Order: sequence, then C-alpha cells, then structure tokens
Amino acid sequence: MSVNLSYILYSVLLILVWVLLLIGFLIKRNTKVIRGYLWVSVPCISLLLLYFWNTNLNNYVRSYLFATHTYTCEYYDSLQPYSLPLPKRTVLKGKSDACSPFYMTFSQGKDVISFYETLLIEWKNKKLISGFYYAERYHPYGGKEKGYVVSIPDGAILNIFIHVLPDSYEGQMLSIRYKRSG
Repeated sequence: MSVNLSYILYSVLLILVWVLLLIGFLIKRNTKVIRGYLWVSVPCISLLLLYFWNTNLNNYVRSYLFATHTYTCEYYDSLQPYSLPLPKRTVLKGKSDACSPFYMTFSQGKDVISFYETLLIEWKNKKLISGFYYAERYHPYGGKEKGYVVSIPDGAILNIFIHVLPDSYEGQMLSIRYKRSG
C-alpha cells in the first residue's frame, strides 16, 4: 500500500525515465554500456520502489534519515511557548500543517517514558506546566498505552501516550493530544 499519493507519480516518472534511458542506450547499440546500466539501475530502481510502496520499510528509513524532532502546533494559543521534543527515530504519520497527534517511533516504550519523565520534571521546575502524572490504559484495539497526562497553567490538558506493542519491529504509535480547558 502506498504511503503517500505522490509516490504514484514518483514511481511512474522513475520507470518512464528508466525506459527512456534504456531506449537511448539501445539506439547507440553499445552492449557494454547497456549491461552496466542494467546492472546498476535495476537494483537501484527496485530499492526505490520498495521504499515507496513498503510502508514498514518507508517508516524505518524515514526514522533514520528524516526523523521528526519536535511537536509544535500553531493553532492552540496555550501551546505557543512550547515545542515538545520527540524521542529519537520518530516519524510524523499525519499532516504537518494540521497539528497531527500521530507519530511512529522506533524507540523502545521504556525509553519514551523515561525521555518524557525527564522533560516534564524539567518543565515543572521551570513552571512551564502545572503538573503531570503517569497513566496506563488499555487500547481499544489491544495492548496497552503508557504515558503522561500534563496540566498546562491555563487549565488545558496534554496527553502523551505510546501504544506499547511487545517486540515490535514495525515501530510503535506515539500520540500527543491536546484538550482545551473548559
């Protein structure tokens, strides 16, 4: 299944350019160049297409090369001074301009919990938040969610939870949800 609709266009253009180059080399009739081109281009194109169309591989590669480092949301006034850091190897799974709460992380659940515990203690000492507590809850689709419920001074609540899957090589979902006060 495609990760992004633009990958359809990328795949078509990639194959089109490959075919045009192959036709160009066939017209020149240089078999040595054609063989070298095929030896190099077929594995490269195969890897690119695998990256485009294999969701798990796409997430895994993006977690190393294009990781998301912070959660920011311009739509909520009480979140303006905050730029919530994300654990290492975290990938945005929603729209970047829509304050998406969904992320995929390849960090272990205990590492995410300790990362946010350290951060929230620091924020509480600096009086950026009024309080926080650790919570566990069962996920409706199975498994557990572990994380923190954070109180912001204006009364809003920020939920930071990771859906813990035992021994998941596919990553784990990290959700950050903001609830306005009132």
